[in-house]
Amino acid sequence: MTGAQALDLLMARFGNRAQTALRANTRLEMVQFQSIMLEKGPVMPWFLQTNDASLTLTANVQYVALPSDFLRELSDEYSLFILDDSSVKHSMTKKDWDELLAWHGSAATSNLPLDYAIRNTRIYTGKTTTVARTLKFSYFNSDTAPADSTATNLWLTHASDLIIAGTGEVVANK
Repeated sequence: MTGAQALDLLMARFGNRAQTALRANTRLEMVQFQSIMLEKGPVMPWFLQTNDASLTLTANVQYVALPSDFLRELSDEYSLFILDDSSVKHSMTKKDWDELLAWHGSAATSNLPLDYAIRNTRIYTGKTTTVARTLKFSYFNSDTAPADSTATNLWLTHASDLIIAGTGEVVANK
């Protein structure tokens, strides 16, 4: 379903309303519902899963920025891997930030760090890598916002009834 179709359906359910301001506000509520209620909710759908995204860990830098669309890690134990010189994947172990510092200190180095912590908008390795490395990261990502156009997004493709019903309830209650 496209964004325009979803908004057409909502406007019809609101009593065949045709006001452009109501339609624009309904789209804003749909964007907000997707962003807050669905993508920050307790359950993440399969269609928001990104597998093996490549991140580059720069030599002599202990962190890499999280992807801009990052919502949360997958629940399984192995969501971050580091590639060695032969491109073999090694799983990295997640630790708390304080545990990472206590375990390694702040000056430890390695050519293949194997543990990490997520803090704010970065992934920190336990030891600063001495060579550039590729990380493979699996996580849940945010989706593009719904638009009043012929474009669709993952929510409208796979769970249009959920986003339409949730948006309709919010708008009807306001």
